[in-house]
Amino acid sequence: MFSRAVTVGPWPLAAIGGLAVLAILLVEASIEARRRGRRGLARLAITEAWFTLPLSLVACGWLCRSCQQPVIAPIFGIWEGLLVELLAPAAASCLAVLAVWAGLGRAHWFLRMLAVVGAIALPAIIPAHELVVMGFVQSAVTIVPLLAMRFFFGTERSVGPKAEPNAAFPDKAGRRRAQFALMDLILGTVLAALVMGLAVAVPKGLWIAPERNAALVAAGVVPDPPPGVFFAAWGAVFGIGVLVAAWVALRREARWSRLPAVLPAVPMAPAIVWLALWRASSGRRKRSARVALALLSTVLLVPLAIVYYRLVTWPPVPQPVLPEPNGYVRAVEAARELAGVNVPESSDSRTARATFCAAHGGTIQRGRRALDCPTRVPLQFTEADIPSKDFFDLRQLARALAAAADLAIEEDRLSDAVAYRGDAIRLGKVSAHGGLVIHWLVGVALEGIGLAGVHRLAGTLTPEQCRTAMDVVAARQADRESVDEVWARDKEWSGHAYGWRGRLSLILAFSDRAPTYHALKQAEQRAEARAAVVLTELAVRAYQVEQGRLPHKLADLVPAYLPAVPGDLATGEPLEYRREGAGYRVSSPSFSDEELWGPPPAASAVDDWGGEPPKEKEPG
Repeated sequence: MFSRAVTVGPWPLAAIGGLAVLAILLVEASIEARRRGRRGLARLAITEAWFTLPLSLVACGWLCRSCQQPVIAPIFGIWEGLLVELLAPAAASCLAVLAVWAGLGRAHWFLRMLAVVGAIALPAIIPAHELVVMGFVQSAVTIVPLLAMRFFFGTERSVGPKAEPNAAFPDKAGRRRAQFALMDLILGTVLAALVMGLAVAVPKGLWIAPERNAALVAAGVVPDPPPGVFFAAWGAVFGIGVLVAAWVALRREARWSRLPAVLPAVPMAPAIVWLALWRASSGRRKRSARVALALLSTVLLVPLAIVYYRLVTWPPVPQPVLPEPNGYVRAVEAARELAGVNVPESSDSRTARATFCAAHGGTIQRGRRALDCPTRVPLQFTEADIPSKDFFDLRQLARALAAAADLAIEEDRLSDAVAYRGDAIRLGKVSAHGGLVIHWLVGVALEGIGLAGVHRLAGTLTPEQCRTAMDVVAARQADRESVDEVWARDKEWSGHAYGWRGRLSLILAFSDRAPTYHALKQAEQRAEARAAVVLTELAVRAYQVEQGRLPHKLADLVPAYLPAVPGDLATGEPLEYRREGAGYRVSSPSFSDEELWGPPPAASAVDDWGGEPPKEKEPG
């Protein structure tokens, strides 16, 4: 259900953050230039700041507008995508600050490296191994150059406002060399073991490129890289951004000389601000800097901690009890025997239908017997739970039942025709019970094939046949799952089948009432209206045959033929009933006849399943 969402890329948000940081630095540069007596430079900086702030507002407006355009999104919706794009720089900035501290800090090297490895290992508990790969690459790209800088420049600044010599790297020309003891070797072995343990935990499938179908291969589409390579590349990009951010925040050059480096480091804007505040926490404005540092740390860490806790404490995979024998499994097994078989349409000859039913009568009967068994769609809560081939095979079985019903009508066996059409209605329920949204939609489509057949037969049936069909239509409501139940199960499935990204989209979702949900509710209302119209038509037909006249109003059918006047699920209003000469018409106040039963046969171009155009449109 989340595969139809849209979102925008991360760079609009990064551009807004970068422009805002650039404006702040320009204002600070203006203040510093004025303090040093360089008024011309101060005026230039403040002028650029005035141009930059409106530009950031324009970028924000462009971002809001771009949210309405479908760009690309495998999992997240618009607002969920925006939240992800806010959380991603926050998480990367937190790891960036830790990596800069590991590279320039004064604590023992093992403690610093252990803190970084611990932070990298946190996503493995979810598990989110892609984030582990990205965090490892980002940290390595950040720490290795910083340590090399300390090795070659022993007095280089550590994280903080004061520069102090590094005891491990004496500041003497020609004598800068690392000093290691036996304890350092032991601790290095422990650290290497921890890193290797993380590497072993990463599944091998992360480095395998996703398979492409034949259509993409024929079209020459460039294959997607393996997920591990993709996230490693982003980790390298973020790592370079961290180095630039550290240079912008910690170097001693004048602020305006560091402004051009802000643009490449825009994704690390929170890290730039955090490091700048850390540097200022020991200056003249240390109190305000420390308060701002505490607020920024809270803003960054609290949302990340909440999201992380919910990801880690996600409920386990449910284990529903499957009936034995399972009607869904047996129906699919019978339907598979019809795969690739040319099922006669209503426009084909009677001989073609008779030949088909004679050749595949046993398969049709096995499919009908499966409908009498308890049923539940077996779910493993993986992406393998969406077997599209099974859906087409079940549709073949429904079409086979329709062909058998048409043959029974031609042979004046209306009772058998009603039974076959009723079995198509029951097949819709068997195909959907306990399944996902896609199973529910398939069930509605198959049920519509049966209801459309009963709708066409209603004016020719006897009262007994009408009551038999009414029992089948009314029985569809027994143990029928609502859209809300199916939607909740689909969400639960998404959290397990799509891994941490599916869970994250559910955690960040603003509302369950997504456009897909409203479309499903409308489909449910249309299906219920279709069933209510058929049930009422059968009741009117039985009344007409037994009473010798048509009812004046639908209330005349209660209670002998109907327990209550059927209503429209969408509006709650009763169905519309009109007498037209010697006939009658029952319709829904919310849906037209074309919406319920499809366009006239001449207007049908291709059926809803992508097959050959039938002569008579069947809903679904």
